[in-house]
Amino acid sequence: MEVINVLFEDEESEEQEDSETMRLLRYLTEHSGKLFTQQQLMRAIGTNPHDMIHLLQELEEKGYLRKENDGKTDWYTLVEHFQQPPTYEPAPEDLRYIG
Repeated sequence: MEVINVLFEDEESEEQEDSETMRLLRYLTEHSGKLFTQQQLMRAIGTNPHDMIHLLQELEEKGYLRKENDGKTDWYTLVEHFQQPPTYEPAPEDLRYIG
């Protein structure tokens, strides 16, 4: 019984972590090109400082985030090649029937 509870708690923490990761990436994508402090991001997605540090480190290691320091503050932004790509609208010649 204890093993099942421990496994369930692990799944729950993974789901929570995934949702926090997705909320952070979604927020950064919606505000792409802007710089944020750790505190601003923490308030935006509603998480605690310990989890936020872990999220930022993980996303930076995976190459999603870039951290810049101005000598006083760490600033975070979404790496450019992970920002929203432009949408493709087919030209009329792309719509012809190929048969």
